[in-house]
Amino acid sequence: MKLLFIQENGMNESIGVAHLSAVIKSGGHDCDLILLSHSKDIFKDIEKYQPDVLGFSFMTGSHQNILRLIGKIKEKFPRLPNILGGPHMTFYPDVIKNDYVDMICRGEGEDAILDLLNKMQENEDISKIPNLYIRQGGTIIKNEVRPLIQDLDALPIPDRAIYYKYSFLKDVSMKRFVSSRGCPYACTFCYNSELKRIYKNKGKYLRWKSVDRLIEEVKLVKEISKLKLVTFSDDNILLNKEWLQELSLKFPNIIGLPFNCSGRFDQIDPDTAKYLKNAGCNALAVGLESGSERVRNELLKKRLSDKKIIEGAAILKDYDIKILTTNILGAPTETLDEMYMTVEMNQKIKTNFARAFVLLAFPNLKITKLAQENGLLTHDYSVDSCETGLREVVCSKALEMETKNLISLFFIAIRIPILWPVIKIIIKFPIGFILKPFELFSIYQEMRFFQVDIISGIKYFINTIEGSRGFLFGKRKSDITSNFD
Repeated sequence: MKLLFIQENGMNESIGVAHLSAVIKSGGHDCDLILLSHSKDIFKDIEKYQPDVLGFSFMTGSHQNILRLIGKIKEKFPRLPNILGGPHMTFYPDVIKNDYVDMICRGEGEDAILDLLNKMQENEDISKIPNLYIRQGGTIIKNEVRPLIQDLDALPIPDRAIYYKYSFLKDVSMKRFVSSRGCPYACTFCYNSELKRIYKNKGKYLRWKSVDRLIEEVKLVKEISKLKLVTFSDDNILLNKEWLQELSLKFPNIIGLPFNCSGRFDQIDPDTAKYLKNAGCNALAVGLESGSERVRNELLKKRLSDKKIIEGAAILKDYDIKILTTNILGAPTETLDEMYMTVEMNQKIKTNFARAFVLLAFPNLKITKLAQENGLLTHDYSVDSCETGLREVVCSKALEMETKNLISLFFIAIRIPILWPVIKIIIKFPIGFILKPFELFSIYQEMRFFQVDIISGIKYFINTIEGSRGFLFGKRKSDITSNFD
């Protein structure tokens, strides 16, 4: 059997899709991927590959564009079945109600996709495969999720070849890896609580690859690409101190490359910082979220005090580990003064890099329900109102202009604090179109954080310009299917 993944562009090299491809190939089937942005004629590309199934994996926010694409492809190939996976299908499975969608996969897809292809190959019934919702005639069959994969080492190494046939992805000097699955926290702006509910009594939620297995994966990518910096994209790599200590002993000797990763300020102590430094950690991305304890803990449920932020940042500085903070503006009931506190906390800890985002109020999140209760969002607020590229302020409309302006100048305010009094004045004026170019500094800091060299960075940016346009200018091409009409 042959499965062909179709992806909008190369902005996100999906480790999940690479995992699925590896599982498919290890099961004796074929798999490939096409970036729509690099296809002159997607219909001809599909005909050339002759797939038995089309696969799509995407997140909420980009879903409307992708669903329109799927509809167009279904018009051209009505008998070619499709399967949709990724976060959007896990949390919004009603996608299956679209008559051009044949199957969706909720949750972890490795075992489900292999079961599907095996049964299709043998012409067996596919209607009872766990994790899958399947359309059969006018009926939609909804199957429960299977237990979580407990031994991550048992999975084949992700198949990066399906991405690295595109040179701009192969040549970029930073590559992402994932060493674990799951997160024990329950922040209101994250779907983690919902995922834990879906997988209740389905096995241990937080799981790790062994250090040896992770190193094997990094070593392979290092051999086949221009890898210079490793990024561990786990939600929190600091949760397992014994694992981190082992990494600090093996990673520098076998791989010998710098890396960055993510964690929490309240998990930073001298031992943890020492392990990170000895392993080769160059920088840590840490969720500050808000400089206001009320917003951070009462609204976002971060469970993180100012004291822990300041102490954790000081320890990282002592070990010469750079800090990148992630910050959320526009929470329901947040005031302008509380947004100012977020800038000032970043200034206080002297963060090296800072990302600032508008709160993405996806339906069913706890923070979104709070916004609805406060009359900031209607109770029929829909997932189709969400488009990540637009960065609309949906929870604090009264401060929409100030929020967007502050995000444009966020990095400048932190790196040049002498300008802060002036910035607090100018963000109150309708000059957003003038401030947009300042967001180029955000791209600059991202390149520094990921240590991407200029040539491969520019090449990557040019080849992912559609996604970059949304980042830079707060808008996206309205319809990726427009070229088909």
